[in-house]
Formats: sequence, structure tokens, C-alpha cells
Amino acid sequence: MLRSLRRNKSSRRGSFTLEWILLATLLVVGIVGGLAALRDAMVSELFDAAACVQSMTFWCDQSNAPTDGPLVCPPGNPSCGMAP
Repeated sequence: MLRSLRRNKSSRRGSFTLEWILLATLLVVGIVGGLAALRDAMVSELFDAAACVQSMTFWCDQSNAPTDGPLVCPPGNPSCGMAP
């Protein structure tokens, strides 16, 4: 009886380690998949933000713009503002 218990114990000796290896492997696969999904979501949001910024084109009437300094639009000027 004692021999059969020892044989059974020795046959199961590596099963605990195998379970931990499988658990760690599944955990790593899940983390990698989650990080890939997070990356894709962040890239999508950044593309949306870039498109939003790119669509905001500012314009100003340059017919009376100074030639020696920066182009400054005075506040309240109806010919100066955001393009529709």
C-alpha cells in the first residue's frame, strides 16, 4: 500500500508545475491581447483628434496685413476668424 502511494505521488510530481506554467502562459496571452486592443483604441482616438485639429483651419483677411511683423487679427474683426 505504501509503495502504491509513493508511486502515485511521484507520478503527479510535475503536474503542479505544469499547471502554473499553463496559467502563466494564459495570463501572458491575455495581457498581450489586452495591450494590443488598448494600442489600437489609442491610435484610433489619436487619429480622430488629429483629424479634428486638421479640420480647424484658421484664416484671416490678409489684404491689410502688416509686412514687417506677425499677422495679427484684431478681436471683433468680422473678416477674421475660423473658416466655415
